[in-house]
Amino acid sequence: MKFIWFMIVALAFSSLLGNSVDEIAFDYVREIYPEAASLEAEDIDYYRVHCEEDNFLGYLLHSSPFCDEIIGFVGPTPLLIGFDEDYIITGIALLPNDETPRWIRRVINSDFLESWDSLQLLAAKTEEVKLVSGATVSARAIKETIQKRIELFIEANEDR
Repeated sequence: MKFIWFMIVALAFSSLLGNSVDEIAFDYVREIYPEAASLEAEDIDYYRVHCEEDNFLGYLLHSSPFCDEIIGFVGPTPLLIGFDEDYIITGIALLPNDETPRWIRRVINSDFLESWDSLQLLAAKTEEVKLVSGATVSARAIKETIQKRIELFIEANEDR
């Protein structure tokens, strides 16, 4: 698996109500949706992703600030979770963080992030994925972040 270095996100989410589409660097969105051209905020909870022709590609969840209290080896491990209209995970993109680069490389170079692909959101919420040897603390924080963010999304949208 090829190693991908991530660029630094220019702006951070300042509050639950202050999330703006401009604050998510498209390089990360395109790791999940290569054809992505625009994001449409749905409430404060998630985004709809569209391509150039304005065709719908899928949905996107941002873990921050919802999961910032989950701490890895050094701090939070923010990420994006993509899923389709059937609530099947299409990809996860790890965002810049303060974790030790050596441990994060182990996570990225393993199949850990890809192991979530094709899982239904309800199943992913409780999935027991194999952690990464040598990066257990970081991988556990990423797992908890994914599962908590999915759980919060499901709870916030169960009446829709």
